[in-house]
Amino acid sequence: AFESYNNALQGADNVWAPFASRIDYEVAKWAKLRGSGSTAFSELLAVEGLHDALGLSYRNTRELNQIIDRHLPCRRPRFKREEIIVADEAFDVYSRDVMECVKALYSDPDFSQHLNYTPERHYVDADKTIRMYHDMHTGKWWWSTQKELEAEKPGATVIPIILSSDKTQVTMFRNKSAYPVYMTIGNIPKEIRRKPSRRAWILLAYLP
Repeated sequence: AFESYNNALQGADNVWAPFASRIDYEVAKWAKLRGSGSTAFSELLAVEGLHDALGLSYRNTRELNQIIDRHLPCRRPRFKREEIIVADEAFDVYSRDVMECVKALYSDPDFSQHLNYTPERHYVDADKTIRMYHDMHTGKWWWSTQKELEAEKPGATVIPIILSSDKTQVTMFRNKSAYPVYMTIGNIPKEIRRKPSRRAWILLAYLP
């Protein structure tokens, strides 16, 4: 997606593409990061003369989302919907391909300089008799798994998958509950994983 986006910009006069102008981009940015909600934004753009006065390339939230989804590069895989039957009751489950999520995290340029590719042994004393465990790649599991993997595929790297979930109230649907499942990889250091601002976790699925 990034390559196609980058190719489309080559030789283009509009550096704000796929938006029509800086104002077009700034309004979209405000709507997504500071706006009061999709419905309110659509009602704002519906004010007579506002759309034409600003020269916007979208008339409502739906059109803005289409521009973002179709023309901007995305580092995260798309969701897919699947219907499952449990006790004769149908549920819609939204999820992402876990392997595509692993690839997205592993290839993210924001993490490339920080990834742990091999296990390490850390010690707290000069004689190296007392081990210190402070991240996944310093643990015994990674060492033993790396040995097994190395025997089958020399040069391969362990990529541990970490999953987490917590009950969430969906207030827009009469306070029904949902269980979002998040994932990350153990190659990303924990000091990065634990900071929400670094976006080291991907929303993998919603369980009903």
